[in-house]
Amino acid sequence: MLSLKREKATTHNKQSNWEVCLIAGRQICQDLLGYPRVCALLASSVYKKMADKASDQSIMAEMIAQSRIFADRALDLQSRLYDDDAELAMDLVITEQIVWDITISPMQCAYEQDMLDVLAQTCPQRRLNKIWYSGISSSLGGFWKVFFFAALFSCSIFLMQMNVYKDIGSIGVYEIIFYAHLTGDILEEYRNVLKDLFRFIGILFLCMIGAGVLYHANMYPEHDLKMWQIARYQNWRIWNIIYIPYFQIYGETMLDSFNDNITTPCTMDRRVWESNPDIERCNEYDWVLIVIAAIYMLISNLLLVNLLIAMFSYRFERVQEISEKLWRYLRYEVIMDYRTRIPVPLNLVIRPFYIIYWCCKKQSDEKAAIREYDFCITFLLLE
Repeated sequence: MLSLKREKATTHNKQSNWEVCLIAGRQICQDLLGYPRVCALLASSVYKKMADKASDQSIMAEMIAQSRIFADRALDLQSRLYDDDAELAMDLVITEQIVWDITISPMQCAYEQDMLDVLAQTCPQRRLNKIWYSGISSSLGGFWKVFFFAALFSCSIFLMQMNVYKDIGSIGVYEIIFYAHLTGDILEEYRNVLKDLFRFIGILFLCMIGAGVLYHANMYPEHDLKMWQIARYQNWRIWNIIYIPYFQIYGETMLDSFNDNITTPCTMDRRVWESNPDIERCNEYDWVLIVIAAIYMLISNLLLVNLLIAMFSYRFERVQEISEKLWRYLRYEVIMDYRTRIPVPLNLVIRPFYIIYWCCKKQSDEKAAIREYDFCITFLLLE
């Protein structure tokens, strides 16, 4: 009984560790309303990382549950703050806070830890809109619309007059790298979408090969099966094996193929059909072929194909649910990237000054760290 109480107390302490940090954050930094939210996001991310490293399933489930609790707390705090003061909430989502010696903003923390629900809320998206438009009205006047349309029309006419693709040698190295990168991203997206399809295609292919071998064994009994040893690939035995079960997937019963001597020209003389690939062996009728066909078409058409359709419907619904959140999540990356990017050709002038400033700042930070370290050592020695 005592050990059970001790175990419960230990579990309660584990669940309360980050709650204490969150409460301490509220008490210490009451003037910074964004501090508790950053604490909750960091606590959720820490629990998520700990769940990835956990080897025990119960511990992993507990860590994931705690991560969701703190993520929900951050969402609730953000929603309440946005309802009370929208402008203050939009400013706080990009305000950097120092939590546990980590300087980070709530939006950056949510992006780095793949928290789609946090970035998909109205408050972060409105702040991203303000960053993206930067004071420019989303609805432009008639003059600017005419101006932009004329510019786009002129650019289109200019591009149509250019003969860019003269031959394959005109494609530069940078274009090849760009197209290779773009093609790789497209193939990666299709791989993630169609991985369930490939699994069912593999199962269906095994069923098709199994049914084809059963058909062949009953139509051509005591046949010396050599699928790949004939010189011409058109005469490989594998084509005869998969012919009937392949078309049965589309609803063709192919019952006429089970009759006697259906293949022409055919012969029962073993020496003739073994020496001449153009002449087939005459097939034999067996009642078990109808039974095999009925079972195979039941499995392939009614079970596998319909199960594949149902799974694609489920996958489509899942994609529809997270597509909006994923789009808003990736939108943050694009907007924040272009926010700090210097336009060409101004980057050639500004970038050297930025590098010099970064080097000087890094050197001053190193000197400050050394002075702080010396002060700590001196203080410890005096103690």
